[in-house]
Amino acid sequence: MLTLDSRVQPAPGVVVRESGDELVVVAPAQGKYLVLNRTGAAVFRHMNGETPLRDIAGALSQDFQAPVDRVQADILHLAAQLLERGMIVLTEG
Repeated sequence: MLTLDSRVQPAPGVVVRESGDELVVVAPAQGKYLVLNRTGAAVFRHMNGETPLRDIAGALSQDFQAPVDRVQADILHLAAQLLERGMIVLTEG
């Protein structure tokens, strides 16, 4: 189950490409892709398998000057989408 204490990282085989301010995440094995805006791209770049989602939310809350509870909810939502599409995996961390 995905929680704020979860640690995630890109799934094996996932390809990431920059496109202006956006990040295109492709899972070739699943035949799926997702285009992330600047904020989503910042979240994805922090998904290193070691940092809990809670800490990512805290850092980005400060960077974007947004309420931490809103950032936490947005990160959980994005992580759930990425996990469902096979673009990230949970790590033991």
